[in-house]
Amino acid sequence: MKKTIKLLLGSLIILIFAVILLPQTAEAKNKIIKTTPNKWYTLKESETKNYERIQYIYRITVPKNSYMKFQTNTTDLAFWVNHQPVNDPTPATKMLGSRTYYRILPAGKYYISGPSPYYKKKIRIRYSFSKTKETYNYCGAEALELPRNKTEIITVEEDTDFPRWYTITLTQNQKVTFISTSMDGKRVSNIYLTKLGDDYHSYPEQLKPDKSKENEEQTICEYTYNSLAPGTYYIKAYTLSDLFKIKWK
Repeated sequence: MKKTIKLLLGSLIILIFAVILLPQTAEAKNKIIKTTPNKWYTLKESETKNYERIQYIYRITVPKNSYMKFQTNTTDLAFWVNHQPVNDPTPATKMLGSRTYYRILPAGKYYISGPSPYYKKKIRIRYSFSKTKETYNYCGAEALELPRNKTEIITVEEDTDFPRWYTITLTQNQKVTFISTSMDGKRVSNIYLTKLGDDYHSYPEQLKPDKSKENEEQTICEYTYNSLAPGTYYIKAYTLSDLFKIKWK
């Protein structure tokens, strides 16, 4: 009996020492790294120092009235741009499958986490901003002239989710092609070509193109008219994309 008690006491002492000597569980700690536009950054992977796990978080400050061009050196890693520097938040936007992304985000601070240590490839990122211009061409009466071969970049925010109207003027019969391209990977816009009378708010008949084509992702679409008569035409552009561009040639 005494031998059994001694063995139990010995085992308990060994267990107590083992618990004391075991390394403490690593606690997560975020380290915020402030970034600036037009500069490449190699993202640091998370690491453990002195029993403390450090997660590197990269902060991007988005200015007002702008859209972001985001570049990276990989196509197989998703980037989650978040409103808060936490490990698993609801994402503001996700970027995956390309080396260059365009996004329009409300002004404010956003955060990108560094990669997992299990992802062996070095990840580099760079971003820049371009100014957007405010336009109010939401109806035929406010249509803006769109010169030939000029690319018009259109941004659509929550309070400006309306079709955009443009005009083109032809002086002779000619072939015309309209190209609409989504910049943020969402479905491309629809372009309606019409000739309006005095009532800009009516719904005139769309001039059907002789040829139309789009890519599989529906992010690029072309409409071709083999012979348009001289006159002024109205373009109505409507989209599911928040950032797209149109031109005609």
